[in-house]
Amino acid sequence: MMKRAASSLVAILMLWGYCLCAQESPKNLEDPKGLAALPRAPFQLFDQKSQEPVEITSEKLSVELAENKIIFRGQVVVRQGARVIYADTLEASYSKEGNLLSILGTGHVKMTSVDSFAVGENLFWSNSRQTVRLWGNPRLIQGRQMILGEEMIFYIKEDRLSISRPSIEWLPAEGQDERAE
Repeated sequence: MMKRAASSLVAILMLWGYCLCAQESPKNLEDPKGLAALPRAPFQLFDQKSQEPVEITSEKLSVELAENKIIFRGQVVVRQGARVIYADTLEASYSKEGNLLSILGTGHVKMTSVDSFAVGENLFWSNSRQTVRLWGNPRLIQGRQMILGEEMIFYIKEDRLSISRPSIEWLPAEGQDERAE
């Protein structure tokens, strides 16, 4: 029984790096009106081609064998190089074969990459749907843009970001006077 749990945990951790939203080089998404370039970088999560390992730390870990779940609780940090996900709890669901099916992050979710930052209360990644959903006061910040909304859904295969009730703010450039004439 413990051997199955250990092998499932190893399989999940290996598949984490392989399955999670790996894409080729980032491309910008544009809104339908051409008002803002929306980066996909924070929604890429981890890169399957990276030589860097995926490291997960938390205060507690439980494996629910009957439900095919691994649950990390308390100050969860998932890191691969410059990409990091933080959450209070992270639940990974996997198939009987050990394939990663979904990830649910809850409580103070943050995603960071080299040049972008996204936050919300909840994150859900679905392998079958190839989506990353961020909700609970989500905000996406890259460069001088801050995008807010009710819910953000990134459709990985379609390279498309959908935001319900969006609000976009452009921050002034460093050293630029907002009252420039």
